Amino acid sequence: VRRTVAAGPRRVGRRDLLGASALGITSSLLPSAAAAASNGDLAGAGAADELDPDTVTVVSVTGDAASPTEGVRGIATDGDRVYWRRNLSSTIREVGMDGTFVADHDVTGLPDFYEGNDLAMSGGHLFTRGASTGDGPSTLTAVSSTTWTVRAVTLPAAHPLPAPTRGFMQGNLADLPDGRLAAVSAPGLQDDGSYVSTLRTWTVDTTGGTSDPIVLTHSRDYLLEDSEDWPNDCHGIASDGVHLYRLRYLGGYRVWTLAATGRSGLAFDADCTSGCTGTATFRDIDPAGGSWNATYMARDHVAGRYVVGNYSGGANGQFYLTG
Repeated sequence: VRRTVAAGPRRVGRRDLLGASALGITSSLLPSAAAAASNGDLAGAGAADELDPDTVTVVSVTGDAASPTEGVRGIATDGDRVYWRRNLSSTIREVGMDGTFVADHDVTGLPDFYEGNDLAMSGGHLFTRGASTGDGPSTLTAVSSTTWTVRAVTLPAAHPLPAPTRGFMQGNLADLPDGRLAAVSAPGLQDDGSYVSTLRTWTVDTTGGTSDPIVLTHSRDYLLEDSEDWPNDCHGIASDGVHLYRLRYLGGYRVWTLAATGRSGLAFDADCTSGCTGTATFRDIDPAGGSWNATYMARDHVAGRYVVGNYSGGANGQFYLTG
């Protein structure tokens, strides 16, 4: 069921990421090729730090939006619109990249609200995990961003959703430039004393009618290596297809370079709270001078930038965009 609170600006040339064909690439390409197709670059390791709160653009929702929204809960974008779930509801808010309110969509059939869940965008659908109880964390639900109807999602039995992360963001999801969907696990202690998280990816087949399930096919697992059990309070992930960004509550972030084989090593440590050595340096993820709790993260694959939600702020919702 769709309820439009305000018509908002007329939508022209909507740029849903319909998967690999939308970018002229195939899911069989290595991540480096996928990122090259979307101008994906690593922030932090070079001269510019995309998540530096002194350089981001803070966007507050404007227009005829119902207030308050109690902050952002989950976030995703197709490069044309930004979406999140309103607090304690089955309503998905849709706004322009400039914060202009478009509509609130009341969706029938969404899983019970759980604020530790993220959203991800693929094939014109918003994906979310189930609630934190029972079988919820092992399930996915998809919502069409045009009809606002729910479709079931079929996961391969041999490659289900990885165990939820620890801390706040237990339902982390991400979308990649080639249309793949991804979910990350908590880090696990290895025999060599390191910690490894699994970033599992699937290709997404949205063909079929609204009553047919969306079918996910396992693509690849990436093993994210770290020297410590990090993060203890995850606040979101996003990827340009070459790198995986991961936020920690009030604690900066880290970036891994995704390796097709073996372990994926840290490319940039922006959370060296236990002592900065080498090229590591601390980066606050909250914009300076703002009342922020940076939570939930997505990537705009069209413009090649990251979107981070504010859990706490903005009467009608607030997020920031990297350069």
